[in-house]
This record gives sequence, structure tokens and C-alpha cells, in this order.
Amino acid sequence: MGPPPYAEERRPIRRGVRREAAEAVTWLWRRRGLREVTAAMMVLNLLGGAFLIPLIVLVGERGGGALTTGTVLAALGIGGLAGALLSGRISRLLPPGPLLLAVLTIFGAALAATALPWGAWWPMVPLVFITLSTPSLDVVLNVVIARMVPDEMLGRMGAVLSMGGMALKPFGPVLGGTLTAALGGAAALVVLGGLLGATAAAAAASRELRRFTGEIAPA
Repeated sequence: MGPPPYAEERRPIRRGVRREAAEAVTWLWRRRGLREVTAAMMVLNLLGGAFLIPLIVLVGERGGGALTTGTVLAALGIGGLAGALLSGRISRLLPPGPLLLAVLTIFGAALAATALPWGAWWPMVPLVFITLSTPSLDVVLNVVIARMVPDEMLGRMGAVLSMGGMALKPFGPVLGGTLTAALGGAAALVVLGGLLGATAAAAAASRELRRFTGEIAPA
């Protein structure tokens, strides 16, 4: 019995999708600065997805109940709203590369600061700074992609960058839970903050990332 009549049609489509995705990845790899930013964003998404479990445990360790935990987490929304309102102004102050370095540094320092022994409510303060800084980075990078990527590749590149940015994110809660089980909430947050600081230091060592402005440059 032969293959279904649509099998031959499906194979070329699959090959075409793979080829187009490969072209987008190749294009990205040849763009110095943008590829380093993409790699740093992948690490940021991983570590940024890891802090909620140790944070919740930390609040509980300090005697905070469900209401306290919910209120502390509300700081994420408050900072995110303020950051969205200020994103245009922040993006005008810093080009994409330095802005990413600033976000990594602020995120890392704020996560470590949540472990300071100042009560169950204290993490609200550094959490506001975390989400205050991140919306502007999202806005700037979206503008950069729209500016740099050729129109005929924009959809494919958006898919590749989204997949790359999300590739490590599902492992964030696993990392956070593992660190919390081994070290406790406060120590886990300090470790995550240190890892973000190390990522910022590694990113700062890249001249391409430090000087990345999002302007179109030859491959």
C-alpha cells in the first residue's frame, strides 16, 4: 500500500520550513552584537524564570502568610506597569547593548537584595526595581529587530528569536526549585543574583555587545 496522496506534498513543506529556519539562524549568527544580545537574553530568561519559587519560600520562612506573599508578588505588577510607562524615556537614554547590561546588573543586584534580613515585606522593594527595568528592554529589542531584519525574513526571524528566548525558560522553575531545596529561599536568591551578575560581567566583556546600537551593519 502506497503513502497517502498528501505525503509527497508534506515532505517539501517540511524541508522548506527547515531551510527557512536555517537561513534565519545563519543570518542571526552573522550579525555581531545581535547574536550576543540573543545569547544573553536566553540566560536572562532562564534565571528570570527561576526566582519565584525561592521568593515564595523566603516570604514563608520569614513568617509571611498567603496575604503577605500575594502582596509581595504584586510588586512585580506595580514595577512592570511603571516600567512600561517609562520605557520610551529609558530607551532614549541607553542604546540596546548598554541597556541589556544595565538590566542584567539591576536584576542580579535586586535578587540578591531580596535576601536581606529585613522582614517578610522587604522583597517588595527590590522586586519593583526588577520589573521597572525589564519592559524597556523588551520595547527596545522589538524595535531593533524590526529595524535590522529584512522584511522578507521578519516573520521567520521573529519565530527563531522567540524560540531561542523561550528555549531555556521552562528550566527556570526547575533550577529555582532545586536551589531552594538545597539551600533555602534566601541563599537560592543570592545564588541567582550572583549568576545574573556573572552574566552581566561576561556580557560586558563582549565589545560587540557593549557597542551594540541596533543600527544596520554589514554581515
